[in-house]
Amino acid sequence: MDQNYIDWKPEYDFGIEDIDNQHKYFAHLINRLSEELKNINSQDHAASIVSELNAYAHFHFISEENIMRKAGYPNLKGHKILHLKLLDELNTEELILDHEFSQQRATEIIQFLTKWFLSHTLNEDRLYADYICGPKTQNIE
Repeated sequence: MDQNYIDWKPEYDFGIEDIDNQHKYFAHLINRLSEELKNINSQDHAASIVSELNAYAHFHFISEENIMRKAGYPNLKGHKILHLKLLDELNTEELILDHEFSQQRATEIIQFLTKWFLSHTLNEDRLYADYICGPKTQNIE
């Protein structure tokens, strides 16, 4: 399996339907971006794909933050800072790709996004999901 491919697993679900669906789509976009960037050599196309992911990230983060706000999540401000940091990094990557595309740069972006998504979702997002829904229990057999 490609290490830059996000293979969705049940433990990635939080029990918050909107967020689970958005996370699945976010993973799908990263996977699609990874696949498309392997097969293109166009600066414009590469930048437009990253732009699409960037726009979806904006939407998803606002949606997530609204759910946290409604639930009274105490670390909303810290979580929002993490979102802003990623958006800032994505904006930078989009600008770089728009000016100097290379397969190496595209690979680095995918590696960064895959690592960020898995780490952020499984650690930071898990904190607010546990706050809202209670800790997810593991089935012990």
